[in-house]
Amino acid sequence: MNGKSTFREMKKLNIGIFVILIISCIPSCMGMDNNKQSLLPSISFSETRNPSLTSIISLPTLKETIITTVTRTLSISYPTKTNTPKPIPTFKPSNTITANMWILTELPISIHAIAIDPQNNSIIYAAGGYSIYRSTDGGIVWNAFESGLPIPISITSLTIDPKNPTTIFAGSTNGLYKYTTDTGQWKKINGGIPAKTKIHCIIINPINTSIIYAGALVNPATGYSDGIVLKSTDGGEEWNIIKSDMLFAFWVSLVIDPHNPNTLYMGIDGSMYKSINGGTNWNQINHGLSNIRAFSLAIDPLSPSTLYVGTADGVYKSTNSGLHWIAIGAGIILQSEVTILSINIDPKSSSTIYVLTSNINYTPMLYKSTNSGNNWVLFNNGFPENEFVDELAIDPINPTKLYAGSYKGIYVMHQVPIS
Repeated sequence: MNGKSTFREMKKLNIGIFVILIISCIPSCMGMDNNKQSLLPSISFSETRNPSLTSIISLPTLKETIITTVTRTLSISYPTKTNTPKPIPTFKPSNTITANMWILTELPISIHAIAIDPQNNSIIYAAGGYSIYRSTDGGIVWNAFESGLPIPISITSLTIDPKNPTTIFAGSTNGLYKYTTDTGQWKKINGGIPAKTKIHCIIINPINTSIIYAGALVNPATGYSDGIVLKSTDGGEEWNIIKSDMLFAFWVSLVIDPHNPNTLYMGIDGSMYKSINGGTNWNQINHGLSNIRAFSLAIDPLSPSTLYVGTADGVYKSTNSGLHWIAIGAGIILQSEVTILSINIDPKSSSTIYVLTSNINYTPMLYKSTNSGNNWVLFNNGFPENEFVDELAIDPINPTKLYAGSYKGIYVMHQVPIS
């Protein structure tokens, strides 16, 4: 929610009812502060009385108890929002933080993508099925960050330029958007991208950030089911399809070797792939995988020959750049019809890994390993039951702080050693 309240065109209604409106008590009765009172409709009326008719309407639900009435003409002005950012209710760590427990922040929006500024971890971006939000104080206060976007918009991924973190890319269910401080707003960058393309992930060459890749789904006739890989060499202005023979892929996951960014890895519903020439050619790398529904990928930032893939059978690891995979999911309980949603590696201690999945009732199941995946422990303290969580982000500067995106908003955890 953002912006100062403006008003739509007023609609007049002729209602044959006698209305008892105690408007002056609405804010206090509903527990609203002065900032929220501006969100109430503005109501005025004129009336022609009929003494033989009576009726009562109760607030705030406006449910009618009919006895009969007076004729009144009501004019109701409904507030709407502008694109001027307005703070969302604040999350105050001094009052609510509990170490080693997931706490739901006061960003009450469905969140499915989180990105943290790699140079300033106070700046966080979060997005989901409605818009994009930004915090500049480590997740305490959030503001809408949507200038230039068509609202509502379903955002599927967020990626920050690692060299110029004021440049951000957002993937949506209908293409790509780019934000720069030069324009101060989001701009659609769909040059060369097929119509109605759903962006699943975005990765940026860490050495030459003009080179960007996107894993996407296309083909409206089959429900966005055919996978493609897109590449841009001019910072996202124009795109080329560099792989497209992936029918019924359902998702496309990508990671890039941070030391040798011509090396890419891709997972789809049906295979793992590797390219060593910037996506020009791709080879399958499935040796050792008992299930090739490769939904989630992670590459060790400190030792990029080590990779992890999450499948419908659990977690697999390769220590030789994908030539061979071994199962390392001992301790992870994976129910049928559920896959590994996310794999995240601590950027400063790559022996620490997090794996996110859920049970069949959508209760989040987060596992943590501190020995490179040899053993796993459940890391769910504070997560509620039956609330789907499908995004996890690690603070790149302070990796003991984690963020999780859910249908109710963002959860945060501050980890401290247990003595």
